[in-house]
Amino acid sequence: MRKKTTCKSVPVGTAISELDVFGKALQEVENAGNPRMNIFRAMGLVNQEMHHSSFLAGLLAPDNPHHLGDFFLKLFLESLYDYQTIPDSKTKNVSSNVEILARQDIFSKGELLDLVRGYVSVTKEVKTTTQTDDESGRMDILIQIAASKTVIVIENKTGTTTHDNQLQKYQNEMDFLHEDNKKIFVYLSPEGDLPYDRPKKKPIQDARYNDNWCVFDYKMVCLLLRKTIEELKKANNLFQMDAQDKKILLYGLKEYLDMCETDLLNKNVGKFEKCKEIADANPVALKKMLEYLSSPLHEKVTRYCAKKINGDPEIDTTKIFATKAMRDFFEKNGETFSSVMLHCLVDIKQNKYFNGFEIVVELENQNNAEPYNHQWTPAQMKLIKELQRLGELKKTPITSLRLISSHSLLDPEDCYKSMEEVTPKLEDNLNKFMSRLAKLEAVLKSLTP
Repeated sequence: MRKKTTCKSVPVGTAISELDVFGKALQEVENAGNPRMNIFRAMGLVNQEMHHSSFLAGLLAPDNPHHLGDFFLKLFLESLYDYQTIPDSKTKNVSSNVEILARQDIFSKGELLDLVRGYVSVTKEVKTTTQTDDESGRMDILIQIAASKTVIVIENKTGTTTHDNQLQKYQNEMDFLHEDNKKIFVYLSPEGDLPYDRPKKKPIQDARYNDNWCVFDYKMVCLLLRKTIEELKKANNLFQMDAQDKKILLYGLKEYLDMCETDLLNKNVGKFEKCKEIADANPVALKKMLEYLSSPLHEKVTRYCAKKINGDPEIDTTKIFATKAMRDFFEKNGETFSSVMLHCLVDIKQNKYFNGFEIVVELENQNNAEPYNHQWTPAQMKLIKELQRLGELKKTPITSLRLISSHSLLDPEDCYKSMEEVTPKLEDNLNKFMSRLAKLEAVLKSLTP
C-alpha cells in the first residue's frame, strides 16, 4: 500500500468558487442574446483535433483522476458493438462493427467487455515505430490491455481526412508489435464517416474503403457523455467521490458535451470573444477542469521520466515502462517479459485530491498468462526473496502487487505550472530516484545468468 499524503495547497475551493462565477457569467452572456458559450470554446479548442483526442483519452483511462474508473471505457465498448454503420454513395457493401469484431474472435458484447481487466494503459499521439514510405505516423489514441492481450486504436477525425495510407500503417504497426493480441481499430468522426485509406500523393477519389476499422461518431460520444452525467447525478451513483469532485467533473462533462453538440454537430455556431474574457479571469477553474478530464501534465512527466531513464524519447511512452536490466533479468531467467511484471510507474499520489506526482517501482502478477495462473513467476519469486534477504522489501503477505520503491517527483502546487517551470525540480527528484533504481538494477544483474 502506498503512503498516503495530505493535500495542503490544491485550490479546490478556489476552483469551485471560480466555477460558480464562471457559470453565472456565461449565463449572462447567453441571456444577452448571444449563442451558448463555454470554457472549451473560450479556449479556442473547438477545431483542435488533438484536444478532442486528449479529452476522450482522459475519460477512457480508468486511472485518471476523474474517479470514473472503467465506466466510460465500458460504455464506449458497449456502444461500439451496437453501432450501426451506414453505407455512403461510394461504398454500399460495408462491414458492420459486429462483423469486424468477429474477425478478432469477439462474438458478443459480453466478450468485448470481458477484455477490460487488469491494468489499462491509454495514451495519445503515439508515434509508430515501423515506417512506410520513410515516414512514421501518430495514432491518436492507443488503449492497451495486457491481461486480455488487447489493443484498441482510435483514429479521431474532427475536420480532416486520412492521408498517406495511415489506417493501414497503424494496422501494420499493431501487427508488428502485438502479433498475438486482439486488435480493434476504430474510426471516429462527427457523422460516422466510413474509413478510407488514401495513398500518398494521390487525389481523394483514389481513397479505398478499409473494412478492418469499426465506425463510431460524435453523436454517440454525446450520448455516452449524457449517460455519464445521468449516473453522476444519481444519489447512489457508482463512483466514489465527494461533492466537490462531482461538481467539477459534472461541470466539465456538460461543457464538453455542449461544445460537441454545438460545434462538431453544428447545432449552432457563435462568437467566443466575450467568453474568452471570462475564461482569462478564472484561470484556476480552467486548470482544475483540464486536470480532471485529461491530466495533460501527467503524460508529459511520464514521457520525460521514460526518456531520462531509458535514454530514448520514443521508447515506452505508456504510463508504465521497464529498463533494459528488468527485461534482461526475466528473459535470461527463461521467462517472456511483459512490463507489467516489473516496471516503473509515474502516478498521481494516492489521496482524496489530486496531489502531485510520484514515481514507483512495482512487481505485479495479476496480468500474467499461462502457465502461472496469475501467480508470481519463478523469476519474480527469486527477486522477492533476494530483496527480502537484503532488507529492501518487507516480508508482508504476498498479494498481486508489491511496491519496491517510491519517490516524490512534484508537489500539488507544481501541477498548475507548465512543464518548463517544473523541469528543474523534476530533474532533481528524478536523479534521486535513479540512484535508488541503480541499486535495484545491481540486484537484478546479480541474479541474471
